[in-house]
Amino acid sequence: MSKQSDTSSFDYEHNSDDPGKGLWVVVGIIILIMGAFIFLRTEPSNIRNADELAKTLTDGQPKVLEFYSNF
Repeated sequence: MSKQSDTSSFDYEHNSDDPGKGLWVVVGIIILIMGAFIFLRTEPSNIRNADELAKTLTDGQPKVLEFYSNF
């Protein structure tokens, strides 16, 4: 390799405004995904049987019912 190509490559990589900008974008996306996972995940309820469910659903308060099955 010639000395000129080494110098121009060095100048291109090290004289830009923010050489780590791409890294910060990736870190920001990872933090965003982790935050969305923590904020949007659902946890199991404390309702143990059908009678408790019926009582909870008919107590006059609005509810959101989510059903999950592995099948």
